[in-house]
Amino acid sequence: MVVDASVWISAFVRQDVNHAASRRWLAQRTTVSEDLIAPVILLVEVGGGVSRRTGRPSLARRAVRELLNAGKLRLIPLDRRLAQSAALLAVDLRLRVQILCTSPRPVNSLSRS
Repeated sequence: MVVDASVWISAFVRQDVNHAASRRWLAQRTTVSEDLIAPVILLVEVGGGVSRRTGRPSLARRAVRELLNAGKLRLIPLDRRLAQSAALLAVDLRLRVQILCTSPRPVNSLSRS
């Protein structure tokens, strides 16, 4: 099952109106045998989203670490074919995706608190 970044962001941001519902839904999904699937760009979307919404980069780094360690979450690489399919879905479904890549940070920066 593919889960949108907005569900994960809501689960990490306590002030979000959907926080409780997102946490409950994700908890239910992790008890079934089906994996949750997301493109690896989910890490960027959730990290950036949590940081923007809360103003707390440390919380955003923790959220990314939790996603990386989530046993039921399978991150898949985003190659050209998959990116094209995702782009066409975004066009057809009028989805909004924000990707900020102007100042890349090394992965080891996630270890800071």
